[in-house]
Amino acid sequence: MPPRNGKTKAEWVAAEVARAVGAGRAVAVETVDFADPDRPRSCLEVDFPIVPVNEIAAIEGNAGKPVYQMSKWWARRRSSIFRTLLLAAAMKAPDDPAEAAKAVWEVYYANHQRRGALRHLKVADLFMGGGTTLVEGSRLGLQMYGTDLNPVAWFVTKNELAQVERTEVEALLADIEESVKPQVMPFYACDCPRGHRGRWIRLSTAEVMGDDFDPLALTAEERRDYRYAGPETIYVFWAKHGPCQVTGCGHRTPILSSPVMAVKEMTVKVWVHRCPACGDRYDIEEKDARMAPGVPLAVAETERPFAVLDPRRGVACPLCGHSEPVVALPAKADKKKKVAPPSWSTRSGWRGRPAPLPTANRTAAASPTPRRPPPPGTGRGPPGCGWWRCGAPCRRRSPARRPG
Repeated sequence: MPPRNGKTKAEWVAAEVARAVGAGRAVAVETVDFADPDRPRSCLEVDFPIVPVNEIAAIEGNAGKPVYQMSKWWARRRSSIFRTLLLAAAMKAPDDPAEAAKAVWEVYYANHQRRGALRHLKVADLFMGGGTTLVEGSRLGLQMYGTDLNPVAWFVTKNELAQVERTEVEALLADIEESVKPQVMPFYACDCPRGHRGRWIRLSTAEVMGDDFDPLALTAEERRDYRYAGPETIYVFWAKHGPCQVTGCGHRTPILSSPVMAVKEMTVKVWVHRCPACGDRYDIEEKDARMAPGVPLAVAETERPFAVLDPRRGVACPLCGHSEPVVALPAKADKKKKVAPPSWSTRSGWRGRPAPLPTANRTAAASPTPRRPPPPGTGRGPPGCGWWRCGAPCRRRSPARRPG
């Protein structure tokens, strides 16, 4: 392997990939004069590199770009597609029509701002929405103009194009959080569906408030002296009720019969394996199954003990920790369904305990505190609730050994 020159493996790989595709290479493409009615055709009018762009767009779907994540925007389009569309529309098509798509793809990763070959072209997006067209066009060096009837779209796009210092933005966000969070947190504090409750702490006295504490009874000035730690509401969906049309009845029937809005499912190949050290059975899963990559797992009590297969290192027993090399697994595997915790809705006037969770095995896609199987010889689960956004101490007893 070539020397990395002090770079980490990730940095070295990124640099080698950039060198291979010519990323950042300064180029000056030939454009067309759109004011000339007899102008030659652009590359977009001849051909389009749809196959390689589709491959990049598929990868981009699972990758986060900070400038577009500054604010949520519905139905945001893939920026790689818009970059290619703008570039193909600005470039003059070569004499050979079969070379049009190739010409666009060869300069996809290039730096078009350094030589300014596109700076004289003006592009207007009259329905700019979340601003993908404007951002990608600006990266190419085009003169971009956008309008939208929605003021939120204007605000989002304006800030995506603003030049700011990260430290200034972080300081501003911290200042806003310090002043706003104490005022709105009483509306987001909730009970975990598993029964855990958060704690309100008075900062001036470090006093932990009791169960009868009502944060909504505090004035705006008094709320500054309190902080909350515990489960939080992420999304709130209001489910309407249908009033009875019979005179004098007044009964209100909920339109939705359950607060569960959605349940996500996925399957993974598994093999049942017996640990040679402790003798217990557990599932060997073919791959790391989760709804989102790179986040901790939260495992429900109904989930059988499992370990993810590592082709090089083998597996480690989730019950006793015994490590084994790559085990001989049969060619045929079972399929196990893994269900993420459901998305709950908050009904108008709905009170009481939430509906029971699905009985099927489920794996939460993200949790601030991952749950692990209990240590051998103990009858108590580890601290940390596996429910999304809870993080409360879990005091439910769970068996140290599960029958095979």
